[in-house]
Amino acid sequence: MESTYFSLLDMVPAFFWAMIIIAGALIIRSSRSNLPEYKYYIPNILAKMFFGISFGLVYIFVYGGGDTTAYYDSAIAMNNLFFKSPQFYFEQLITSPEKFNYTKYYDGTTGFPPHWIYRESEGFFVAKIISIFSFFTLKSYFAMTIIISTFTAHASWKLFQLVRTYNFSHEKYLAVGILFLPSVNFWCSSISKDSIIFICAMYLITCVFKIISNNHKTKIKHFIIIIICAFLIIHIRMFILGAIAIPLFFAITARIIRLFGGGNMAVIAGRTLILIFGVVLLSRSFAVESENDLLASNTAVQEAALIQKDFQNNKTYGDKKYDLGEVEFSAIGLLKVMPIAILTGIFRPFIWEALSPTLIMNGLESMVFIYFAYYFFRRNLSQKWSFIRGHEFLIFCLIFILIISFMTGMTSILYGVLVRLRSPLLPFLFILLNLDVSNFKNTPES
Repeated sequence: MESTYFSLLDMVPAFFWAMIIIAGALIIRSSRSNLPEYKYYIPNILAKMFFGISFGLVYIFVYGGGDTTAYYDSAIAMNNLFFKSPQFYFEQLITSPEKFNYTKYYDGTTGFPPHWIYRESEGFFVAKIISIFSFFTLKSYFAMTIIISTFTAHASWKLFQLVRTYNFSHEKYLAVGILFLPSVNFWCSSISKDSIIFICAMYLITCVFKIISNNHKTKIKHFIIIIICAFLIIHIRMFILGAIAIPLFFAITARIIRLFGGGNMAVIAGRTLILIFGVVLLSRSFAVESENDLLASNTAVQEAALIQKDFQNNKTYGDKKYDLGEVEFSAIGLLKVMPIAILTGIFRPFIWEALSPTLIMNGLESMVFIYFAYYFFRRNLSQKWSFIRGHEFLIFCLIFILIISFMTGMTSILYGVLVRLRSPLLPFLFILLNLDVSNFKNTPES
């Protein structure tokens, strides 16, 4: 298998793309040498490249492949399909995979996408995206990885540029939390669902806050990026879009209230009304007598139960599991498990639970986040809460973290799944836990 990824024809395009991207980064860095934040620009790109390539090496040599190489194999089969029949390629590109079409499109000359990728519409959608890159990388796995890692670097950079204007904490801490978290860079800089979701989420969130901000000029490209990113997220991991949309709704509502002259009290009143309305809707949705009734009536809960059961029996991501206890999928049962699910989604695996090559970084980061959480609650908590409550971006961070951590902690079961799914929340958790009261402005403004 390894020779497929390390032949001369595979490595030359990877080297070529790495040189092109680094040369472009040097030009950009030189042209903006007067901007102090650009000292992180090239290190950010190099870090993403390093961890993206490391991810590929670990999964090729340690695990013998996995989803990352399966996406690559599927993309190459689609690339070959294009040269066999462009019509068939575009049919596959715009339609959902059907089992009876498998041998219609693919044969010994094109190669076959792995069955488990082809029969999962979300997984094959990722392969379609990667297949587009394959035309520019001469089918090189590591060239594709380098390009994706560059997109990850750019998406992270845009979020960093936005957040540093809010003056939440010292720039170097923001750089570490947004650009250089090892686990985020490892899981989200390679050929994977997680990379595409992370890239789209960062772009979408950044563009929305630029649109609603008084300090940034709204451009047509922001709306186009939002539409494209939302489309991709819907087709790969739809619950992430919901986790983004709910806190964004709070942020946008606050901005609208302020546009009409409302102050902080009006914003708080508006959020309170939204919360009451949301609780009423949830109460009506969960107002059933038993777990079976709730599963039958609520598709979101039904999907969560199915995901949890699937991951319990899934060996692809290893056998290191955690246990939330007996989970009852009822309104009371979900409320009972919510605190432990959120804490699991944020902080686990702990260091003693992360004794494997792909989890050790998460275990070390867990220790750091626990320390930051202790420090956050220990000093100036009331001042921090007051500022969070009055700032749209921080309110977004808080709600986004709670939703993602609950959903991932509740359904993942496997640590290998948990650390992947919750990666998008970690930069926002770092931002929230590292608020510096001395940097707060008199009037929070986003």
